Amino acid sequence: GRQGGAVSAGPPRLKCNALGDVEWQSAQQELHVARLLLEAQQWAASVFHAQQAVEHVIKAAMLRTCGVTGDEFRGGEGHSLTSLLQRTGLTSPVATEELQRLSTAYLATRYAPFPPPAAPSVPYAAYTSHDAEDGVAVASIMVEWGRNTEQVEPSLSQAGP
Repeated sequence: GRQGGAVSAGPPRLKCNALGDVEWQSAQQELHVARLLLEAQQWAASVFHAQQAVEHVIKAAMLRTCGVTGDEFRGGEGHSLTSLLQRTGLTSPVATEELQRLSTAYLATRYAPFPPPAAPSVPYAAYTSHDAEDGVAVASIMVEWGRNTEQVEPSLSQAGP
């Protein structure tokens, strides 16, 4: 097919620096909460909030680069960290497997498998201190990356006086 002046099909993509700022602030808050829950030995909840921190960092970048669709922002496509980050064109500071593990945790930390296995168990029982430490470590790296990435940290892209 011809690529010349073809318009990309699909839902509209929103670019918005102000909303990017909100996502960036949310990322930092989610990391703080993940750390508190790690200290309180709430492993699954800590992993969930670590995932949220990473998701907010990536969405802050998306809002300043490629834009974000409504479904990516609040819907079903919004929790695959690897595919969201790939859309930005930025290079991840963590391994794809780490992002995939946190993406899975978005639901797995809170909902039992469905259909249930022979002996269903509460979802938080599947998470350990090691899982929470790993999640917080990945989220910490991603937030630090955000602090040093002009597509995330607004002060890095603002002109001087």
